[in-house]
Amino acid sequence: MMNLVFAYAWILPWVCGITVLGAIYVLWIKKKIRYRYALATVIKQQHAGLKMPVRHILFLLRFVVLLILALLIARPQWLDTQRDMHIKGIDIVLAIDVSGSMELFDDLKDRTSRIDAAKKEALSFIAKRTNDPIGIVLFASQALSKIPLTLDKPLLLNTVKEIELGDIDPNDTLLFTGLATAINRLRSSTAKSKIIVLLTDGVPSTNDPIDADTVISLAQEFGIKIYTLGVGRANTAYAYDQFGRVAQVPSEVDTVMLKKLAVGTSGHHYRVHTPEELRNAYATIDKLEQTEIKTTLFQQYHEAFSWFAWFALLCVVIELALRMFVWRGLV
Repeated sequence: MMNLVFAYAWILPWVCGITVLGAIYVLWIKKKIRYRYALATVIKQQHAGLKMPVRHILFLLRFVVLLILALLIARPQWLDTQRDMHIKGIDIVLAIDVSGSMELFDDLKDRTSRIDAAKKEALSFIAKRTNDPIGIVLFASQALSKIPLTLDKPLLLNTVKEIELGDIDPNDTLLFTGLATAINRLRSSTAKSKIIVLLTDGVPSTNDPIDADTVISLAQEFGIKIYTLGVGRANTAYAYDQFGRVAQVPSEVDTVMLKKLAVGTSGHHYRVHTPEELRNAYATIDKLEQTEIKTTLFQQYHEAFSWFAWFALLCVVIELALRMFVWRGLV
């Protein structure tokens, strides 16, 4: 059911009142200039004059236009009072590793760095989850809750685009601290499903004050599933040296630990070696987590400006047509 409402309803008494008072003044208070003609009395006696109140009709049209303009100041809107929609009931936090090893790449044919591939696929994932609140946590030598849970997709997309290695000291990988920070963002959530998508390419630092068992226990307590993405080649990867040449460097991913985190929280582990495999892993998670619920949304607003504007324009056109073609020379 659509109802007409005004966003700035408090303005209506003022603008409408002023418009009506102006009309009263013009019609009944303002003194009009009167001209006397010799034949006026004769024409009146013979009933040869124009009986239609031409001036009043034209004034009424102008008054309607002014009243519509006054209403537009109050911003008219159509209000859809009730609407059933199917939406996803999932809260998601993306926990992204921004340690130094994320600048490596794993495929000589596709030299996209791990961090660039992670950003690209995170952007695609966010764009697909239009109805899901998403948060972002970054971790390296410390954990940073970059964005809390939000439906503001432009903000999320811009934030991911701006992620750079060096935003956090990249010399360590406090993976468990990052997960604990992500869990903290989800612990008060009332969503039907809560997940963390963890992306990392390394091994947790030994100086991390939190361990895997603690993270699993916290996730289970708050009903959170952890999906782990272990990115990068095993043993060796590639990097550019100081002369811009490609060189092989050591690479290691703690697959056992990532599987433990996923299995312990009813999630899933994905071993990813190339940007294409990362894309496929995100796509799989997107398909798995599709908890659809039916909900009734209220107060869906649609701007009614065009309706009023077109009606005002119609009144202006009618007045001009009457003046130029019907009552030309009479007013």
